Amino acid sequence: MMRQYFEAKDAHPGTLVAMRVGDFYE
Repeated sequence: MMRQYFEAKDAHPGTLVAMRVGDFYE
């Protein structure tokens, strides 16, 4: 999970927020 999180952050800085929000809804 954390690896996907950091890979996504590197690829798309804005995705960081989307993933955090997704974690709350899942």
